[in-house]
Amino acid sequence: MIQQLSSLAVESPNSFPSRVSNYAHASKMGIVELFAGAAGLAQGFLRTGYYDLIALSDIDENAQLTFQVNYPQARYIASDIHELSPKRILDIADGRKIVGVLGGPPCQGFSLAGLKNPDDARNRYIADYVRFVAALDPDFLVMENVPQLLFHKLFVRLLEELKERYEVRYAILNAALYGTPQTRHRAFVFAYHRRLGVAPEFPTPTHGFVNCELFSYYLKRFERPDTCAAREDILGSDPIIAKVSELVRIETSRSLQLCPLVTVEEAIGDLRALQPGETLTTYPHEPFSAYQKRLRADSSELFNHNARRHSEEMLGLIRRIPEGGDLRDVEVRYWPKSHYSQAYGRLHRKGLSRTLTTYFCNPGSGRFIHPQDARAITVREAARLQGFSDQFKFLGTQEQQMSLVGNAVPIPLAQAIGAHIYEEFCGATTSQQSHAPLDKRSTLL
Repeated sequence: MIQQLSSLAVESPNSFPSRVSNYAHASKMGIVELFAGAAGLAQGFLRTGYYDLIALSDIDENAQLTFQVNYPQARYIASDIHELSPKRILDIADGRKIVGVLGGPPCQGFSLAGLKNPDDARNRYIADYVRFVAALDPDFLVMENVPQLLFHKLFVRLLEELKERYEVRYAILNAALYGTPQTRHRAFVFAYHRRLGVAPEFPTPTHGFVNCELFSYYLKRFERPDTCAAREDILGSDPIIAKVSELVRIETSRSLQLCPLVTVEEAIGDLRALQPGETLTTYPHEPFSAYQKRLRADSSELFNHNARRHSEEMLGLIRRIPEGGDLRDVEVRYWPKSHYSQAYGRLHRKGLSRTLTTYFCNPGSGRFIHPQDARAITVREAARLQGFSDQFKFLGTQEQQMSLVGNAVPIPLAQAIGAHIYEEFCGATTSQQSHAPLDKRSTLL
């Protein structure tokens, strides 16, 4: 089933009282995503059924081709944003109100994996994001980035410029608390235009520690999350996250009203039976979890489930690593000559995935080894861990596909954010949370 985008217009009243009340009566709220890649943010917003995707932009031509294969009616601009004029997006909008601007400017200049150079040219993209917000004048914006951004001098400038016209809040959200089987921490900036008279809040978690034991990669055993330390370990806390503990964050909750956290097995357990170098285009098993059923939906063909070939030396190392284990479980004489502390980890079926990077097919890049097979996870398995529908097909080389998956905002988290913002603007009484059934008229799923 190929996505058909809505083209219904959104009303644009001029005063705060009528503006907020009219959102509930407007067809859909128009959004734009910059630095879109595979558009995880936009796809999550579309899943709520409340938004109309007007345009997207990214410098990556493969991202454009991939998205338009899946969403043929999308207006996707493949251009360096330094050279892109906001007028081009306004022309595409053709009078439709751009209510929201989404985007995650490239983060390599200040991520832990990068050189953390404050003068990195890639950090200019933050200024481009602000330039587009000023020109498009949306009612809200959502910006996503790595937590390290909060310590960067560019973040101070960003807040200063946005606060001239917007009420701004920022927080670190963990995707696992919103229905993603991955402990991905990301910084989010929410900003609502002052003309609305509404201060932004953040969505409360939809998932949590509900009557469960989960595998702890640090302690190498199953843990009941009875202590803060156990919860933080299961959720993938690190020194950077601990350092920002004084900032506003969405804390975990043990309320029985929450859904249980989604495990690796619940995400990819139906995609087993794949050996290194093998490709599978049909499903080997029926779905056995609600998460699998949602992402499979009406899919009959399996895309992007291709296992990378590994050297005999690598295979020998992988086979020595137990489920949930890492190099600490292997004799030193088998260790690679150089590696970093988080490398060569195997996932556990009853645990959560750690943050996906853009090179997850390489076991030396992180905890990316399949829970049972002697191989790294595939693009499709990684896409599952990010919440992509199985119907979303990734194009390009394996490296290009990994980049699209690894750089995306997890779609269940984006969906929770989109539903929350709509409710704040409209006072909607029905929340379409990330674990709720999806509207097939406005999503691939």
